[in-house]
Amino acid sequence: MCLFRCIAAKELAVELAKQFVGDKDQQVQLLHAVEFTELKKVEEKFKLDIRVYETSEDGTWRLIRQPAHYEAIGIEPMTIGWYSDHAFLIKEIKKIANI
Repeated sequence: MCLFRCIAAKELAVELAKQFVGDKDQQVQLLHAVEFTELKKVEEKFKLDIRVYETSEDGTWRLIRQPAHYEAIGIEPMTIGWYSDHAFLIKEIKKIANI
């Protein structure tokens, strides 16, 4: 299943990037990363709640960003990890962190 998740994420990532920046292939090719400060824009565009955790050098995890407000209308927050301007999905934070 992990391989298929990676394949799906790659294919879907291009489509979502086009939606975010507009359907301009050149802009999508230049889109390297979404800055941490732009997460609110992403939440608004895709009607998502994004909760962000970061790991420290000693391996502990800390919450560095609470989601916006869509949980109030029944949208479950998405939990991601953030490391050096890279994001990765965390399905179950309790499995990797002592929360």
